Amino acid sequence: MNTLKTLSLALLLTLGLSARAQAQEWTRRNQDFEKRFAAATGSICGKVIREAVASAPFEAIGFLSTVGHSPVEHPTAELNPDGTFCSPRLGPGSYLLHLVRRPDEWHGEPDLTSYYPGVDDRAKATVIDVGAGQTRSGILFRITALKKYTVRGLISVQSKSGPPADSVIVNLMNADGASANIWHRIQLDLHGFLPHTFTLDNVQPGRYIAYVSGAGQGWSTSKTDVIVTNHMKFIFLKLVHSD
Repeated sequence: MNTLKTLSLALLLTLGLSARAQAQEWTRRNQDFEKRFAAATGSICGKVIREAVASAPFEAIGFLSTVGHSPVEHPTAELNPDGTFCSPRLGPGSYLLHLVRRPDEWHGEPDLTSYYPGVDDRAKATVIDVGAGQTRSGILFRITALKKYTVRGLISVQSKSGPPADSVIVNLMNADGASANIWHRIQLDLHGFLPHTFTLDNVQPGRYIAYVSGAGQGWSTSKTDVIVTNHMKFIFLKLVHSD
């Protein structure tokens, strides 16, 4: 009996040591992977400085690769209360920094400049290069209030049976990377007096795609690239029925 107890205790100790050894090996491998990953990637760290602009909640910085990126999926870093930030690990390459604001927090908040070092035009943004194992620090992103403009337009309807039965929606969707969530909409009833015009106010500078949705079966719409700079914009959209 004592021999059985001794063997059982020895087995439990062996199993305990084995589990501990496995955990230690897992920790060692994980640490080794993190070191190799850090050596193969880089990061960008800095601070957002607001100039005459109140703090907007849930701000973050998006890191847009100049090689290409998804308009809705890209590395981001939340801002600390003091405005500092540090990117997740980034692959070696060139990046644009872009201010990201959560859609449900936009209401009542001022529009802000978008790209580092504090410009609203992507073409004027400064590119930051990151090498393997490198940390680019001391980046100062200055945020100032943006002017907003109006986009007006005209919808032409081509159909033997007239305009759509139901009202339609004119969409103006931002196409600049992290700002893809910026979306202006207006609902229109195309019955009644001509011409079919629309107005979208408070549009900040940027690159957009305009189109009409909700027309129903058999209808197709044109998509128009819209670049809003420093003045009011007028665009033309088309609705065509297959009849």
